[in-house]
Amino acid sequence: MATYEEVVANAVAWQRQKREDGKRTRYDAAWAQRFIGAGLHPVTRLSLRGDAETCGTCIHAVEVGGHARDYWKCDLRITSSEATDIRLRWPACVKWHPKG
Repeated sequence: MATYEEVVANAVAWQRQKREDGKRTRYDAAWAQRFIGAGLHPVTRLSLRGDAETCGTCIHAVEVGGHARDYWKCDLRITSSEATDIRLRWPACVKWHPKG
């Protein structure tokens, strides 16, 4: 398993290949899987819980939009970028709390 520093270094290198200023502007499944494989949440960058809970069952998952399409974001890190959209099937991070 890769260390946190290795995952971040690889992600930063990949981002710089995509855009000159080093910012990722869109969702990339391979990028997200590198973080999940290292035990980190792709958006919050926190450790994963390690159980069966997902972002979809978390109180922090919020639907944002109101335009042609709605997007899921984590209210721990909401931006206007597609790069911080979450997937409801992703494993939950340590800040997970049940909906309800």
